[in-house]
Amino acid sequence: MVTPTLLRLSGIALLLLFITTPTILLLRSAALADVGISEVTPYLTKVISGSAFGTLWLVRASVLIVMILVWLISRRSGSRADILFIMGGAITAFCISAASHAGDEGPFTLDNVINTLHIIAGCLWGGAIIAFVWMRITMRRYATPAIAESAVRLSTLATVALMTVIITGIINGWNRFEMLSELWTSDYGITLIIKLSFVATMMAIGALNRFYVVPAIVRMQGGASQRLLRLLYIDTLLFLLVISCAAALGMQSPSH
Repeated sequence: MVTPTLLRLSGIALLLLFITTPTILLLRSAALADVGISEVTPYLTKVISGSAFGTLWLVRASVLIVMILVWLISRRSGSRADILFIMGGAITAFCISAASHAGDEGPFTLDNVINTLHIIAGCLWGGAIIAFVWMRITMRRYATPAIAESAVRLSTLATVALMTVIITGIINGWNRFEMLSELWTSDYGITLIIKLSFVATMMAIGALNRFYVVPAIVRMQGGASQRLLRLLYIDTLLFLLVISCAAALGMQSPSH
């Protein structure tokens, strides 16, 4: 069940989606029409009604409206909203993936399904970290056993999500590059290397947490929970950098 604290965090996420969703429409429409942002208004209707991107954007915007309504109802009534949020997030990830290189052959392809799983797993990994940090900051009077239980759950979820990210990421790389040398000879490949370096750092921090810090919290060693929180601050920053690189990859094309 979505707690009031996490409901506030999801509200912030929905607000960011509410701001960025129309912004993406403007930027992509300007690119499709080959005009500047200030000149894009006359082309918006044509892009929305006459392009594959427009159809995906309409689905994504409609899902966002439903999620906002669900959030408002949940905030008032305290009713369950977790399943609807998960479904809405999955559909949004599908639309984002289909509007990228993974959807070049159409949205209902294996390539797009795999990339959608990659996005969902990545957001589960980073999102769980952000949620844990948010809970620790906004609810400072956590008892040590509750921190230990939450840390174990976070570590387990992050491990499963990371394995999915790695597997789907390898498949994505296989689909994007015809030759391994493109990884360091193209702008797309170099951006991917930068992204992978951030991911590798997150993996190292995750391993440190799972095998050393979290067991220390379970044993109730003094200061372990604060060490975990400091490491997760770094993880959060790294995750934002990973997302930035992913956005940059969406604006670039594999060399082939």
